[in-house]
Amino acid sequence: MRYLRPIQTWIVLLAAALLPLCGQQSNVWKVPAAFAIDKPTITEGDVMVRLFGNYSAAQRISIWISDPMFEEQSSDAAAETVASRVILSDTSRPNQLVLLLSTTPSEGFFDCRPCAPIISVADLKRNNSVWQLASYAQLGPMGSYGQPPDATLKRLSQEINVFVLATGDVHMGFSSANVRFVGPTSAGYSVVFEMNTSFSNEGACEPERNNCAENVTEISVTQAPYYPDIVTVTRGTDIEDLSAPSQPVDRTTTWRFDGREYR
Repeated sequence: MRYLRPIQTWIVLLAAALLPLCGQQSNVWKVPAAFAIDKPTITEGDVMVRLFGNYSAAQRISIWISDPMFEEQSSDAAAETVASRVILSDTSRPNQLVLLLSTTPSEGFFDCRPCAPIISVADLKRNNSVWQLASYAQLGPMGSYGQPPDATLKRLSQEINVFVLATGDVHMGFSSANVRFVGPTSAGYSVVFEMNTSFSNEGACEPERNNCAENVTEISVTQAPYYPDIVTVTRGTDIEDLSAPSQPVDRTTTWRFDGREYR
């Protein structure tokens, strides 16, 4: 059996992306608001084909033509070719499949600090032998240098799993880390909690001016059947700007879910 060369693989994928568009006035693929798959068991590929029109199982990628998504590419383009991949999936429940997705430009330069993939979530639920798209949501750009955040799956309670998206940044003497929880709400999946988990200005401060700051935040959850309370404890030093001295910080905060997000 002969294997396709890389350039041939891209041609095949692009052709597959264009096939569903034949006869349409526009080449832009529209992610469907709803669809059903009549199979007792579905795969990642089954969902990706319905979402984006094609899927390469070998590369675990869908290449499709979208409305402009990325300012870094061309702000005046009528459409652009993008690539969508599954970052992580939640298969913990027999009648539900949740896919965390990353979309980037399929060509051109996308390796800069603000070059962040578009993160989205597809939630499918099964009724008897039919899987239906319960929701699809784009959450916006997250990550950097063309790479999505590090993602893990966390069980917050008996009823709730969340995707934990972790990012970090080092720039001009400042370093920081951030975490987001992506979880289910009545309107679909969204970012329900976000917190900076560390900060340091070691590379930009002046010790003789006492304006160096460094702090870390620990996150814990209480016990609850649905969304539990989240408790954050931040300790260290903090600063408003480099013109003022740093101040000690020892802050405990309890966050409660209001139906849409933690406040």
